[in-house]
Amino acid sequence: MKFGVVVFPGTWSDRDCGWVIDQVLGAELRYLWHKDRDLHGVDCVILPGGFSHGDYLRTGAIARFSPVMEAVAEFAAAGGLVWGICNGFQILCEAGLLPGALIRNDGLQFRCEWTHLVCEREDTPFTALVERRQVLRIPISHGEGNYFADPPTLSRLEQTGQVVFRYADERGFVVPAANPNGSVHNIAGIVNERGNVLGMMPHPERCAEVEVGGADGLFLFRSVIESARKLITACKLKEVALSRDEYKTLVESLGREPNPVELGMVGVLWSEHCSYKSSKPLLRRLPTTGEGVLQGPGENAGAVDVGEGWAVVFKVESHNHPSAIEPYQGAATGVGGILRDVIAMGARPVALLDSLRFGPLPRSRRHFDGVVAGVGGYGNCMGIPTVGGEVYFEECYAGNPLVNAMCVGLVRADRLRRARAEGTGNLLLLVGAQTGRDGIHGASFASLELDGAAEERRPAVQVGNPFLEKCLLEACLELVDLPGVIAVQDLGAAGLTTTR
Repeated sequence: MKFGVVVFPGTWSDRDCGWVIDQVLGAELRYLWHKDRDLHGVDCVILPGGFSHGDYLRTGAIARFSPVMEAVAEFAAAGGLVWGICNGFQILCEAGLLPGALIRNDGLQFRCEWTHLVCEREDTPFTALVERRQVLRIPISHGEGNYFADPPTLSRLEQTGQVVFRYADERGFVVPAANPNGSVHNIAGIVNERGNVLGMMPHPERCAEVEVGGADGLFLFRSVIESARKLITACKLKEVALSRDEYKTLVESLGREPNPVELGMVGVLWSEHCSYKSSKPLLRRLPTTGEGVLQGPGENAGAVDVGEGWAVVFKVESHNHPSAIEPYQGAATGVGGILRDVIAMGARPVALLDSLRFGPLPRSRRHFDGVVAGVGGYGNCMGIPTVGGEVYFEECYAGNPLVNAMCVGLVRADRLRRARAEGTGNLLLLVGAQTGRDGIHGASFASLELDGAAEERRPAVQVGNPFLEKCLLEACLELVDLPGVIAVQDLGAAGLTTTR
């Protein structure tokens, strides 16, 4: 569990939060400066109490424009946990991540005292270890903690159950005498509709040790830690392109939560690119057996007997998402992948074909020119011509072209190679281009919807190296003739994870 505590100029409760996280709970801590745009992989962001720059204008009004708040807003939108305490609550309201506003206390006095809160929501990540109607003793320290919302907003908050804490007496009764600042409906803390953003005026970090007067604040910190252990964040699922249902299936299969390595491996194994999970039901309807079929599904490529001891090996694959973002490299590396599949069968590639769909010209000129050049250019560098293809232009493909490439190879039927290696003690030789910064999450990327953030995924597109692949082609065709070579397998986008 990794907490990120944001530090604004003037903040001073950041160290209180950090002490509880690091020294009391032993969790991982990262301080985030207000100019940071990277949250560094934290599981929960805390906007702490104390003062922040610009409070003289209106509490939180300037801090909400800090660069870190853009990252916080994106983090919250993706399901990440965000916790605003005191001044942090004010900033969340100013930023529009929570409804309402915090105004001057009704008595126009700065109040620093112990209060009692009654919990009305025990089903949030912040109150998972708190019972409904449980009373918590937590201090306040603020001059502008009077929560206010207009009648429609207040009505919506109550109807949707977004009020988490109310000021109450020590028995849990919500009465006017227990309200220290005039907050409407005695509201002390609320969550957004999704339940992953909490704002509260009291300071749980100041009551996390008995020595300072009480430890009720630990209920909330420990709730966040427990929730993080049970629920994988939407950010991490999006990173590996797994749905909530798929993650639930994974947990049930393992009988436990997966570690980060396992999650990444399953993400690529279950990706659209590697598993064909959406198209497999349709592909199964196609014929895969026959008198001339030497190899059907389950190998690097298919093979058909064409007589006189010869076999044609072929592979068709789409590279739609990569080509949408980076047309030339997306199409080129798609060709590189199917070439390796054919090579792994022991065949020499002799021809390429393509089937392409684009939006209307001239708007789709960038995609059209890049993809056509990528397919042809990669093949030409390896001495393999593009001998045929088809292309259509329709509005439904604007911004999301379909790029299907096919490679055809020839091999003597009795020299076909398979990927299955049996026995123990076999040596494994891993050959190919070096792993670089490009192509990371390339497999799982294919399972995502193309949206406004698509350009940010450009690093997921691999940069092709056809000249190195030409060397690989000739080397592999020599290797397959050696008696000691039992099996050949193209790794593909998932690397060693998908080898058999």
